[in-house]
Amino acid sequence: MKRIFIILSAVLLAASCYNEKPLTSELGTPFYPLEDSSDPIDNFIYNFYNQTGVTILYDYSDIDFQWNLNATSLSNNVLVKPQKSVLQDGIEYVKQILLDCYDNDFRKKYFPIKIMLADTLYRSGYTNDNVYFGDKFCKYGRNYLAIGKIRQEYLSSVLHPDSSDPEAVAAANEIRNEARGRVNGMLIGNLMVANGLLTIPDGFFEVSEGYYEYNVKRDNLIPEQVGIWFVDEENSLNYPMGTSNYMLTPSKEQDVADWVRVITTHSEAQMKELMAGYDALKNKYGIITKAVKDALGIDLQEIGNRYAL
Repeated sequence: MKRIFIILSAVLLAASCYNEKPLTSELGTPFYPLEDSSDPIDNFIYNFYNQTGVTILYDYSDIDFQWNLNATSLSNNVLVKPQKSVLQDGIEYVKQILLDCYDNDFRKKYFPIKIMLADTLYRSGYTNDNVYFGDKFCKYGRNYLAIGKIRQEYLSSVLHPDSSDPEAVAAANEIRNEARGRVNGMLIGNLMVANGLLTIPDGFFEVSEGYYEYNVKRDNLIPEQVGIWFVDEENSLNYPMGTSNYMLTPSKEQDVADWVRVITTHSEAQMKELMAGYDALKNKYGIITKAVKDALGIDLQEIGNRYAL
């Protein structure tokens, strides 16, 4: 009985610490052993931690991403570790779609404790080839951001397309930009909102009031008319898109992520063109860009201008 009490006390103590503050990067004693090395991958990871307090992980156990002491952390992610032979390209890919978007001050303040690299990344209960739940660009938990597709075939096509083939180069740029939008959308719109690091004004959501998790097939709703960009792929009951009678708009949290995804992959001129004729989109654009800049000190549109195709 005494042993049970000690274990229970430790769990309760951990829970109180877990709820104490959002789990973002902070320099100090590393959670994982890090050593400098002549290996360029480990050298980069070591230096990145010393600059930001963020640990990039490629070798980990299930507990690193499945631990779910309370309901604020996702527990349904499955990560398959990458092969070390692809990590040189893997690190370069992560730099291009995430790290290079921000300076070290932002990384230190707002990045999660862990960035986890995965060969494949999918939702438990499904297979990796599932059209909605498998082979994701990214997933998140309370203290980590996971980036998928760190594998040879994908990285080669995205980072090293045949320069003599314009179509291959264009496709690589488009895929990389899609990944950049989804990863940054998840970082800011999902992880930061879930951790209380970013609060979006109520006015942003009031524009779309009554249309969150709404079945657009009910009355052939055009999401842009109510300030929403996409239907929610994972929340539409896994029916083939465009063929079911049940297709939901996103939750409020996912709506924020979708907006970050769109802005950070389009120039200001492109955004104006996309929003033309939709007052709801224009209203929400002004609200979210101001809210993010006031709270986090970054200009989402500047990122979009930098990386727009």
